[in-house]
Amino acid sequence: MPRYTCGELIAEYLVKFEIPIMTGIIGHGCLCLAEAFIDYQDRIQVIQAKHEQNAVHLADGYARATGKPLAVFTSVGPGAYNTLMGMATAYADSVPMLVFTGAGQTYFFGKGPFQGVERRHRPDFTNVTQFMSKKSWLISNIEQLPDILPAAYRIATTGRPGPVHIDLPMDVQAQSVDVELVGENNFRINTRVGPDRETLKKVAGELIESKRPVLLAGGGALMSDASDELTELAEYLGIPVVTRFAGKGAISQKYPLCAFYTGFKGSPCGTELCKKADVFLALGYRFAEWSSSSYVQGVSFNIPPSRVIQVDMDPQEIGRAYPIEMGITSDIRTFLRGLLEIVREMTGPRDYRDTEYFAELRQLKGEWQDALDALATDELPMSTSRFLRELRAFMPEDGIIVGGAGYTQMQILHEFPVYHPRSCITSSSFAPMGLTLPAAIGAQLAFPDRMVVAVFGDGDYLMCLKELATAVQLKLPIICTVLNNYGHLSIRDLLINHLDRHFATEFSDGETGEPYTPDYVTISRAFGAYAERVEKVEDIRPALERARDSGKTAVVEFMTAREFGRSGGVSFGIADTPSQKKPAQRDSCVVREG
Repeated sequence: MPRYTCGELIAEYLVKFEIPIMTGIIGHGCLCLAEAFIDYQDRIQVIQAKHEQNAVHLADGYARATGKPLAVFTSVGPGAYNTLMGMATAYADSVPMLVFTGAGQTYFFGKGPFQGVERRHRPDFTNVTQFMSKKSWLISNIEQLPDILPAAYRIATTGRPGPVHIDLPMDVQAQSVDVELVGENNFRINTRVGPDRETLKKVAGELIESKRPVLLAGGGALMSDASDELTELAEYLGIPVVTRFAGKGAISQKYPLCAFYTGFKGSPCGTELCKKADVFLALGYRFAEWSSSSYVQGVSFNIPPSRVIQVDMDPQEIGRAYPIEMGITSDIRTFLRGLLEIVREMTGPRDYRDTEYFAELRQLKGEWQDALDALATDELPMSTSRFLRELRAFMPEDGIIVGGAGYTQMQILHEFPVYHPRSCITSSSFAPMGLTLPAAIGAQLAFPDRMVVAVFGDGDYLMCLKELATAVQLKLPIICTVLNNYGHLSIRDLLINHLDRHFATEFSDGETGEPYTPDYVTISRAFGAYAERVEKVEDIRPALERARDSGKTAVVEFMTAREFGRSGGVSFGIADTPSQKKPAQRDSCVVREG
């Protein structure tokens, strides 16, 4: 029976799991783990991140782009705790990954080991991570590890995916064990469960008889790779498709039945169709606060009287926000394949293009396009909307756009057309700043031959600037676009909307009060990246072309509008953000940002 050290055992299983990359930072708390991976460099690439949070965000971006997990490793104490933001982001958005953290020696528990958080309790990092992982283990003896590793991969990648965490004390890392590795049947299991035929008949009947049905596609539709089946069902019955931002790309935004979005950052077409729908088929669609206009009746949804058929892999999600007509626990692709078969038996394809319903959709989509056109003007400083329009014209259709938080994220989700699944990467639920660059690195590692463009606000760029070194080291041709408006202006505008004044959100000189910005071009060049600044609308496309043609990691800074009234986009829903002046923003269904 072969004998493995702790690190060798983990490496052997990562090879079995077909995980090609392990990313993190080596420290004294993971020394034995790192030692083992020296001998596996031909099978597992080890990428040194510059911050442990960013290592997790890198794995996050890779998984969002591919649906497949990476592994993350860190040292003890600060290194481990630095992973928490990344794990919380992945957990909120159901992103699979394996996170290994170092821990102090078990025989020092209770004595105050170096970098241990231990006063009233023994070190227990797993108790912290239980809130941001599907499961967390503290390994007290290497004999536990051969069983836990296959279980960890299985839990991370099946059902509703998510991060799992394994805490490895340093003395356990130094142990060895005699063990035979288990086969694939122990960690690759079929979870594409589907409903019975009678249930599918009921759903098909509801859709066929409905006058104003709407398909709601969320992140679950993307996770199950159900885009083809979703489009086929929409086309066969002539049903409009409204997506959550987590489901952006589940259906091509070129497709005539794509009705965009509803919610706070909704669109006229998605919002109006959802308000008047008689039946929703919600497919992996989480009725989250922003996608539901903070649950204000009649703004995004009228449930009831609208009826909801909710299909989700996670039974906890079904009926959580709204009452449902029917709840079905199922993999989305399996469900849609079964439903299509039944629908074809029950009715022929619909000729929807001459219907009043489709004419209404086309009219609403035209109104939405008019709203976007009004934002994408030649006025200077350039608007984010105009930049995004130029970027869409520049990028190939299968290019991957990555966004972080703030106005850039909201306007990418709102205004930037996406034509392929998994080609718009951002955190739609937790939405931290600092995700953009490491996630773009993960996406570019996953698809080295596709264009990857990271879109930052200047505040977001400052939070993840250090990973520019990683991108340059790896020779990744990511195009980083920094939309510089001198501050956290999405929050400044929120203060103005609520309080009619603002503070501590603009970047300004401490003495003069003049707008302040670091010299991002010089900084980026110092890292070894191609860099330039753009101020004119007509220079957007040429600058992007020069960045692409450089063949290097590139940073292009775009000076964008910062005055209130032009700094953001438009909204057609509600975000309930109470304040003393406005206890709840529930008095209007149209909110102008800026």
